[in-house]
Amino acid sequence: EKPYHFFLQRYTGAYIDEVKSFITALRKGEPVPVSGFDGLQPVLIAEAALASLKSGRKEAVQKISV
Repeated sequence: EKPYHFFLQRYTGAYIDEVKSFITALRKGEPVPVSGFDGLQPVLIAEAALASLKSGRKEAVQKISV
């Protein structure tokens, strides 16, 4: 079987599970399982990767306290 080449093909199931979990938490009045902090982390990693690509050096991932 050929591997998936498109991001959404690979992760569709994960996105569906995440949305279902989010809706369940809202309906039950519980905390959502993924926070804004969790969503920020891949952005910071991507920014460090881009800076590394441009500089040709290792770049630290910026730390942000929320």
